[in-house]
Amino acid sequence: MMKLVCGVILMASLGVNSLSAELLPAKTLKSISAKATLKAIADFKKDKESKAAYDEAKVIVSKRLNEVANEGFYNIVYVEVDDGTLYKELSKKKKDMLESILKEELKKLGYTVESAKWDSIMLHWAITWG
Repeated sequence: MMKLVCGVILMASLGVNSLSAELLPAKTLKSISAKATLKAIADFKKDKESKAAYDEAKVIVSKRLNEVANEGFYNIVYVEVDDGTLYKELSKKKKDMLESILKEELKKLGYTVESAKWDSIMLHWAITWG
């Protein structure tokens, strides 16, 4: 029930009439979704709690990548951001956003990122390059 209420509120805030029987074109929904995503990311990065967790996760990933690269031989890194960090304080949605934002940034830098997560408590990735 909570998901339904949140969905209706979200649709209303995005200008989508949930009572309408008319289906909007996919292009229109894609545009609405893209704008909402950009706003959500901007809000996420402005929020004190989520920004701190994001910055901390970025530092952990960066240090681990640099450490393994400087050792040589391997081109894969297993990175874990767990309950000993600010990440644990985030809501499920903010954790998902942090992971999505950071994963997209790594992909833009040429890395391949795959989930090595065995539970839903922590961010656990295998990151490769080369």
